[in-house]
Amino acid sequence: MKTTNKTASQRPVSRKAKKEASQKYNIVLTTNKIPEYRKEKGLRQVDLAQIIGCDSVTISRYERGLREPSLAYAILMAEYFNCPVEDIFGLKKEPDA
Repeated sequence: MKTTNKTASQRPVSRKAKKEASQKYNIVLTTNKIPEYRKEKGLRQVDLAQIIGCDSVTISRYERGLREPSLAYAILMAEYFNCPVEDIFGLKKEPDA
């Protein structure tokens, strides 16, 4: 039987811990400039989706504010558009309630 010694950073994070972390920081997306950056490059939603490795429906949902991108997709878009993530999404920290 194999045993593994996982460090704290390798252990799965519980749902409770994730919820507490998101409540602690309470960061929201205030703007979404994906359509502007995409059109500036002459791309369709399907083109951007292929570039970052997701579905065009996902890009549509990001653009309409129905879904927030994962950190990985946000970083991929920022790298492709050669700008900081904050320029695309306008991150803002809200005061804790």
